[in-house]
Amino acid sequence: MHHVAIIGGGTAGITVAARLKRALGDQVAVTIVEPSPVHYYQPLFTLVGGGATDPMSCLKPTQQVIPKGCQLERVSVETIQADQKTLILHSKKTLSYDFLIICSGVELQWGRVEGLPQALYEPNVVSVYRWDLAIKTFEALKAIRGGHLLFTFPKGPIKCGGAPQKIMWLTQHYLEKHHRVDQAQIHFLSAGANLFGVDKYRPVFEQLAKERLIQTCFRHNLVKVDHKAQTATFADVDSGVEKTLPYDFLHVTPPMGVHGYLQPSGLLNDSGYVDVDPLWLQHKTFKNIYSLGDCAALPTGKTGAAVRKQAPVVVDGVVSQIKGRDRRLSYNGYSSCPVITGYGRLVLAEFDYAGKPMETFPFNQAKERSSMYLLKKYGLPWLYWHLMLRGLA
Repeated sequence: MHHVAIIGGGTAGITVAARLKRALGDQVAVTIVEPSPVHYYQPLFTLVGGGATDPMSCLKPTQQVIPKGCQLERVSVETIQADQKTLILHSKKTLSYDFLIICSGVELQWGRVEGLPQALYEPNVVSVYRWDLAIKTFEALKAIRGGHLLFTFPKGPIKCGGAPQKIMWLTQHYLEKHHRVDQAQIHFLSAGANLFGVDKYRPVFEQLAKERLIQTCFRHNLVKVDHKAQTATFADVDSGVEKTLPYDFLHVTPPMGVHGYLQPSGLLNDSGYVDVDPLWLQHKTFKNIYSLGDCAALPTGKTGAAVRKQAPVVVDGVVSQIKGRDRRLSYNGYSSCPVITGYGRLVLAEFDYAGKPMETFPFNQAKERSSMYLLKKYGLPWLYWHLMLRGLA
């Protein structure tokens, strides 16, 4: 019996657990460490923010998605002792393992922006990066009558890099449908260098911004929100020079980073993420440790689609070590970003580590398509709940 501990009961943790049990059955004892009582399908949060789907369709009780034969520890990790092959849990329980799989995701670090935690209590400061705030986003959207609408993108890696502009496109389309768009000035302020990092897809978003009169500002990072004055302050990423803008509606994408217990673990690289080989997803120092998903130091988009391709590679690595055979699978950096560009409109971007398109369909995906919107809204959630979390896709 080989003991596998999985930190994180999100998309990556449940998918890997299900695949491990399918591959090895009773040869492995799998323990999932996850404190949250609720499992979220986060890709729908943007549609919740746009009022285009039922918020309750995004969640299920965590216990309900735990694969058969796996044990759940409803507690968070306190310490990882990699050299001793043990985890210390917040319950003070010690959990020993033969293999450790770290897929704990990232934290939303609201406090890294001065005044932001307080501003989130205001009705016009929102975010689709948390379920309750996504619900609030649609309420704020309905209340817009014009003015300055700001959408931010922070410095550093984030999960679902397309979401900051997805909700912007939905907001613009909503205002257009309700004849309020002429009274609004929409600004997209990003710490990045452009609207999209993959060359093939960037032109379509730049053209849409031009057509829909979106004012873009790059290399500017949100550093402060004053909810009383209704102003947001941005620092130039290169010079540090700050500028302050008024807002009537503010959608914030918070800075993100790994959970605090990983900091002293000795498992991170200089980027602050778990130091794994990009092909094998195996830790570069501790060969019985793997990582995937948002917390792994992988130079590709942090998305659920990436996890779907990473999970088989991690399981293959563990199975190969247990059975003493060569690896059969590697990861090429595949990720996918279904960028909603309005109600019934979507551009499906798919790419690898090199930014080379890896498209699923036999047509040019660098175009807005209603079929891809339907896939996003209906097809992918079904695939997630019924196949992916069961280790079948």
